[in-house]
Amino acid sequence: VPAQIKATGNNIDTIVFIATVPPASYAVYEAAAAPVANPADSTLTISVNGTTSATLSNAYYTVTVNSTGDISGIIAKQVKGGQQLLSAPSRYEMRTDQGDVYPAWDIQYANETATPSYVTAVTGMTVAESGPARVSLIVTRTYGSSTFTQWIRLAAGEAGRRIDVFNAINWNQTGRLLKVGFPVTSSCDSATWDLGIGTIRRPNMTANRYEVPGQQWADMTANDRTYGMSILNNCKYGWNKESNGKLNLTLIHSPSGGGYNYQQDQSSVALVGIHYFTYSLYGHNNDWTNGTVQQAGCLNQPIYAFQTTARAGAYAARVMSFVATDTSEVDVMAIKKAEKSGNFVVRVRETMGRTITNAHVRFPCASQILSFVELNGIEDTLTAPDTLNDSASLFKVQTRAQISGDTLKFSLTKYRPRTFSLTLGQPMVGVINQKLPPPTAIGVWSFRSDKGIIRMYIPQIGTHDIKIYSLNGHVVDRRTATTHSVIVKLPKGIYIVSVKTNGMSEAIIQRVVNR
Repeated sequence: VPAQIKATGNNIDTIVFIATVPPASYAVYEAAAAPVANPADSTLTISVNGTTSATLSNAYYTVTVNSTGDISGIIAKQVKGGQQLLSAPSRYEMRTDQGDVYPAWDIQYANETATPSYVTAVTGMTVAESGPARVSLIVTRTYGSSTFTQWIRLAAGEAGRRIDVFNAINWNQTGRLLKVGFPVTSSCDSATWDLGIGTIRRPNMTANRYEVPGQQWADMTANDRTYGMSILNNCKYGWNKESNGKLNLTLIHSPSGGGYNYQQDQSSVALVGIHYFTYSLYGHNNDWTNGTVQQAGCLNQPIYAFQTTARAGAYAARVMSFVATDTSEVDVMAIKKAEKSGNFVVRVRETMGRTITNAHVRFPCASQILSFVELNGIEDTLTAPDTLNDSASLFKVQTRAQISGDTLKFSLTKYRPRTFSLTLGQPMVGVINQKLPPPTAIGVWSFRSDKGIIRMYIPQIGTHDIKIYSLNGHVVDRRTATTHSVIVKLPKGIYIVSVKTNGMSEAIIQRVVNR
C-alpha cells in the first residue's frame, strides 16, 4: 500500500496512505515500521523552482503553478488524450463589497461585475509532501493585513482523479468580496449546478440573475459535450457564471454596513478570523455524469480513519460492506434505524437525470431481507402504487420494489428519491477483496449462521485442523475433520475461523460470522 510519514513528534507518527474502501464499508489496515521507505511512484512527482513556479503530476494530471502562486495550467492526461483545462490562471479575486439595504443577504451587481484586484504577493512556495501516496505544495500570500495559505494536492491511484486545494485564510478585510475564478477551455453557453437532489442549468449572469446557489459542485462542459471541468467544494455555495469561458466561486462575503441592521445582526460585520475550506478540480470526458457526483461525494464524505488496539491472535475481515449498489447512478443518501420501528431505513436517489428500471441495493451483512415497506420523507408507510389520480405526483408510490435474498430491486425516475424500511435477517458476512492462499493450500469456504449453528464447507480432501477464535484472540473451539461439511454449535457472537489442511501452514479465512 503506498504510504508515507506526514509528521512526527511526541512519539506519534502521522501517516498518509492509499486506502481502498467501498462505500458504506470498513477496511482494516495494519501500520508497521519498514526497514526502507515505500518505493516511489514514477507518475507522482513535484518540483519547485524557488518562488517562481512549481509543477505537480500524477497519473491523471499535470498541474503548473506560476510566480504569483496561482494554478496556471492543468493538463488532464486522460481527457481527450491530454486536454488543457484552463485558458488562464485560476486566481483569488478581490472586489469591493459595498452593502445596500440588506448587506448580509445581498451582493450588488455593480460589485460583481467590477474589475477585480488579485492576491499576488507570494511569501513562500515550498514542498509540503513528496511521497508514494501524495504530493502537495504550500503557497503563502498576503493581501493587505490578510494572509492566504493554500495546499495544492495530488494523490496516487484512484484518489488522484481530482486536484484538491485546501485553503486557510486569516481574513482581516472589511467591505471586500473574495472569489476564486476558473477560466476554462471548455467554453459553454450554460453551466450545470448541483441542487442536492437534482441539477439545474443556467446561462451567463445578467443584472437580474448573477449570484446563484449551487451545492457540492458546478460543471462547465463544452458545448459539443466532449469534455469539461467540474469545480467541487465542501462548504461554499454562491457562484456566478461570468461568461461562456469563466465560472467564479464566492469564498468570503464580508460587506460593509448598509441601511438596515436586523436585530443587531452581526452577519454584515466583516468576517474577521481564520477560514478553512477545500475546493477541488475534476476533469472529465463527456459531461458531468462521468464521475462528478462521485468525486463530490468523496470530497464531502471522506473516509473516516481511526486507530484501534491490535488483538493478538484475532483476525478481522479485511473489508466488510454494510450496503452496496450495482450502479453509480444510484446514491445511498442515508441508512439508519427507523424512527417508528426496529427496522433499518435506506434512502436512495437517482443521480444522473434519467430513469433506471432495474436498480439493486444489497445488504451483504444480512442473510436476507425478510420484508420491506416504502416510506415517505417522515417515515409514514406508503401503501399502494397510484393511490393518487395525478400520475405525475411526486408523492405517490412508484413501481413496486421486490426483494430477492439480500437484495432490494426497484426503479427510479429522474432524480427521484425513494425510502424503504427493511426487516433484515440474521447478520452474515460481508467481505470484499479476500486474499486467500492458492487453491492447493486451501479452498473457498462458505458459511451459514442460523439458530446458533455455523455450517462450513471445505472443498479440499484431507485432514482439516480447524480453530475458531473470539475477537479477543481466545480459541473457543478446535477440532479435526476429514469431511467436506463441518457443523459447529456456538453461542451468539463474532468469530474468526482458520484451518490447516493436510498439515500445511495455517491460513486465515477472511470471513467473520456474526450471530
